[in-house]
Amino acid sequence: MFRLVLVVTIAVAASAFAGPKKVSKPKPKVPVAEQPCATFTDCMKALNDAFERGDFELAQRHAARSETFAQAPQEQAQLFAVKGALDAQSLGLDEKTKESVRRNFAQAQRLDAALTFLAIPAYARTEALEALWTEARPVVEPKVEVRTQLVEVPVVVQPPPPPPPVKKFPVVTTLLLAGGLAAAGVGIGFGVSASGNYQQAQRAPADAQLFLRETDANRQGLVATISFISAGVFGLAALIVFLAVD
Repeated sequence: MFRLVLVVTIAVAASAFAGPKKVSKPKPKVPVAEQPCATFTDCMKALNDAFERGDFELAQRHAARSETFAQAPQEQAQLFAVKGALDAQSLGLDEKTKESVRRNFAQAQRLDAALTFLAIPAYARTEALEALWTEARPVVEPKVEVRTQLVEVPVVVQPPPPPPPVKKFPVVTTLLLAGGLAAAGVGIGFGVSASGNYQQAQRAPADAQLFLRETDANRQGLVATISFISAGVFGLAALIVFLAVD
């Protein structure tokens, strides 16, 4: 019992002599100083470092600065690919974020057709991101080759219009008309002569003279009739020839 009291007394005395024990406070976390980048390569390296550490806010700032240095299409495509992965990791894959990721991936693949999913940093690759990359792949339409072939079109030269027909003098018609007029003239002459002989035969006292006058009158009348018929035939022939030939 004495020993127990002695131990307790010594312990209380030691505690009083030592004084209150100080509790150490944790040191505040010192933020990593942001190093400004001056080239696209440096900015992308700083972006990947911040992205891999999970410092998404710093990674977004490096991504914004990288845009000022991305000049070549391949550099812009790489930046769009990493920005799509960064949005997916920092914002979560809801429907709105998926649409934004698809737009970034589609823009990356349009700028560089040879770009693959391996452009995404290895620590950020997931099956969900790969599916979005595939969905954003632009549809390549088959090229339609258009060939232009020159075809020679023959030039058709129209012949000059034929000259107007030259009207020829209607020789045959004229001759037929002349023959008809001649026959008509002969008929008129014989007709007048036959009429005169007939009148003289009516006044002749003797039978012999009457017979001769009547005979001449009949003969001349026959010739006149034949001449008139011939004139009519010549006139009809002249008309037919004129209509058919001339």
